[in-house]
Amino acid sequence: MFRKILDTTRKMISVAWVPLVVLMAGVGAQKLMLLSWNAVVDYHSPHYYESMPVSPRQPAISGQVVLVVVDGLRYDTAMGLPGLTRLRERGAGLRLATGEPSLSLPGWAVIGTGAWQEITGVTTNWYKGRIRVDSIFAEARRAGLLTAVAGAPEWEALYGPWISQERLVRNDDPAVLREALSLQAGKPDLLLIHFASVDKAGHEFGGASRQYYTAAREVDNLIGRLAASLDLRKTTLLITSDHGHRDAGGHGGWEESVTSVPLVALGKGIRPGWAGGGGQVDIAPTVAALLGTSLPRHAVGQPLYPVLDLSWANRVSLELAVAEQRAAFDSRYIQTLEGRGLPQNATAPLLARRAFQERDLRKAEMELKSFDELRETAVANARENRLKEDRLRRLPLVGGAFILASLYLFILYRHRYMGTAVSGALLYFAIYYAFYLARGYHFSLSDVNSEELMAAFFRQRLIEAGIAALLSGLVLAYRIGRKKDATAYILGKCAGGMVYIIAYLLLAQVLTFVYLYGIRFEWALPDLRLGFKYYLDLLQMFATGLSAPVVVLAAAVFGKAVWWAAGRRRRRRKRLAGARSGGTA
Repeated sequence: MFRKILDTTRKMISVAWVPLVVLMAGVGAQKLMLLSWNAVVDYHSPHYYESMPVSPRQPAISGQVVLVVVDGLRYDTAMGLPGLTRLRERGAGLRLATGEPSLSLPGWAVIGTGAWQEITGVTTNWYKGRIRVDSIFAEARRAGLLTAVAGAPEWEALYGPWISQERLVRNDDPAVLREALSLQAGKPDLLLIHFASVDKAGHEFGGASRQYYTAAREVDNLIGRLAASLDLRKTTLLITSDHGHRDAGGHGGWEESVTSVPLVALGKGIRPGWAGGGGQVDIAPTVAALLGTSLPRHAVGQPLYPVLDLSWANRVSLELAVAEQRAAFDSRYIQTLEGRGLPQNATAPLLARRAFQERDLRKAEMELKSFDELRETAVANARENRLKEDRLRRLPLVGGAFILASLYLFILYRHRYMGTAVSGALLYFAIYYAFYLARGYHFSLSDVNSEELMAAFFRQRLIEAGIAALLSGLVLAYRIGRKKDATAYILGKCAGGMVYIIAYLLLAQVLTFVYLYGIRFEWALPDLRLGFKYYLDLLQMFATGLSAPVVVLAAAVFGKAVWWAAGRRRRRRKRLAGARSGGTA
């Protein structure tokens, strides 16, 4: 009797410890999930370099720049708007690429500074405070120019100290235009106008909807009225967007419909014609070139030379100024990553400057090209070296965790129902991703249509992961329960093995991301496409851990019910067979 109690206790412990381990792993995954999420939301860029040298100012190309930002206007929609098409035919058109996260506030920071999100530190719409890197608004004020903004209050929150006049209006585009025209009467040198209704329609109805296009047409008409009020012989008009929208609505991720935005440029200083493409970081340097200010000191973009109406000499002079500004920034950037600056032959375009002073423009351009190649190679090497160094430092921890998690698989491998446990785990992933993909999602921050829906989005993924684990456990119990030797111990052991394999496969994906990018992001943002998948994997680990005890218990109970029903059917068939045999005899 005592031996039987001991055997039963041993079996119960053997079954119970696995879901408990998975539960603890799930709790750890939840903590890691919050830590990594906050590491992006509260990302503190180390690239706020002070005491940066001021690039030499160039002659102004335009008397005024009016920059229009149409919130949420995707590139393909912009190309089909009649008003913008007419303006583009009078000037130049480009296709610009945004950075990630492709959200509004991060996009506004890129537009104003010429620096990507990992440099500005503005990674979400929850960012609070002033922009910490240099901006075109700050450079314009240093040059004694007037700046003005008509649009959402968040522009003032970012750039307030460097805005001379402002008219803050939320979600009322006609009112924004009225305020902009009022500001225009004061002839500010730089006027930014922000229209918000297109983004609102994209969130509510989707970027391929009739309502979205209608909102874009209304803004198109407002821009037409604005353009008609400007003297484009003295003023430059630039029209762009902060991000696009998916067909179903939403942005923030990597999709082309989200990360491709238009730039229409016309008026003073613009060379008409199609100018190809560029980056959103190129807008601020282009505005600086038009106004004749110094370049924003943290900018990594460059003026859009194909659209600027420059003489050869003025273009080379501008390219020299850009090269000197980038050399200063990149030297500090590399120093942050490696503790040293640029190589000596890439610290300043001295040979290009000398050739320019000697009026040998062709040689100056050749030297600038050579200098830029050296500088870009040095930056790329510094990034690669830092990534390798960080990954090498993380390898023992990641490798150790993976080996430790693999140990139980060697024990489980000897179990005769190992194949069933593996197939149950694969069924879990099939069910979970069927839930996910059936909704039109594809592992992107754009899957979350708006910040207000974020908590509900992740809560739904948590529920779906729990349902997938439970369904997989019941299918496994059904398959094993039909066997004659299906005891509660075997059912619990196999269900525990299944949830362990699910957690193990999720952990392998999580550890891969941790190896590549870490947990805390100290000097750069990770690949956010992989980062979103990493977050979902942690969420699944949390859900699997919470549901593991329930899945094991449900599998044991349901499996025994199936075993009892299957045994009853077997006994009935046996009696019927015996009866037929007796009757024949």
